[in-house]
This record gives sequence, structure tokens and C-alpha cells, in this order.
Amino acid sequence: MTYEEAEQECLRRDFDGLAVVTSPAEFRFLRDATVAPRKVCGLWVALRYDLDLNKLLWADGTEAARDTPWETNYVLPEQLEQGHHCGQLRISGLFGMIACDELRYAVCGYRPKRFQEARGETFKQTSMVSSDGSILSSFGARSYLECAISCTTIPLCRVSRYDADNWMCTLLGPGELTVHNNTPAIDTFYKQGYLL
Repeated sequence: MTYEEAEQECLRRDFDGLAVVTSPAEFRFLRDATVAPRKVCGLWVALRYDLDLNKLLWADGTEAARDTPWETNYVLPEQLEQGHHCGQLRISGLFGMIACDELRYAVCGYRPKRFQEARGETFKQTSMVSSDGSILSSFGARSYLECAISCTTIPLCRVSRYDADNWMCTLLGPGELTVHNNTPAIDTFYKQGYLL
């Protein structure tokens, strides 16, 4: 497959695309897990040369690290000048750049998720209850942070209330709120943009 065909095949198989490798641990895992297919040819990874930015970038926007393990005696500027703009894990188990229309196998992967920002105020040991029943949803959550971030992704959410004893998150919409202080297992997130 060409680089573009490989990317499309990964998407067709419900991956996020070609594999992004941005840490030594990910590199070692990929190198060790692909010994057999690399005996035939190199494998496409989600690394490309961006002509506009003049940078090597992973598909998630991360710039290739200076200590990226390139194949021995591999002169990157010369390869890029020759039109080799797509990244592969070579037979040697090290990275290299080749022309994007070459035929290779591919390594698909799930791209690291970017952190979302939760803007608002936290009230420890405080519960806010909707007096008019405007509960948007209630679900199991592993942490207060997960609960707070859930509120920021729903436009109608005004408050998220996390019950640490029961690992439950309740999302409240606009409406009249009653505040209860000194509730030890409850922490509440009040989304920015609303005034108390």
C-alpha cells in the first residue's frame, strides 16, 4: 500500500490512522511487536514531512524528536531533498523517510487524546442540587476530574456533582440551585460562564 492507502485502510478498520510513536516506550513496543512483518519490508507510520512548516510531524501534530532513532548513516536532509516525505519503520527497526507512493505494510494505531480543559470553580464538600429537576444525566465516573470534564463538553451543563462514595457523576442544567455545605463525599464543579 502507498502511504495514503495505508492511512485510509487504518481508518476503514476503525483505528485513528497510522501509528503515532512519540516516546521511547512506544518505539520499543513497536519495534519488538513488528519483527516478523519487517522481515519483508518497512512499515508505514504516521510521520510526514510538512513542506509548508519545513518540519517532520507526527499525524497528531507532535514534532519528531531530535533523538528519533534514525537508521545508521541516514542523512535526513538529503532524503527530504529527494522527495522522501513519508515515514516508515525500516527493516532494521529504525525510522527512515521514503517516497509516499512506495508500497509498504502499515502499522495502525490509536492516537493519543489531547487533554480537555475544564474551566470553572471547584467547591469541595459542597453539593448543589437542582430545585427544578434539571438533571441532564447521571452516570458512573472514576474521578472528580472525569465528571468535571464531562460538564465542559455539554453546552447545557451548568454544574457537575461528583459523589466519591458511589463513584457517580450528576450533570445539572440551567435552573434554580440549592447549595448544601459540609457534604464530605461530594465535590461540585461550577462551569465558567455562570454566576453564583
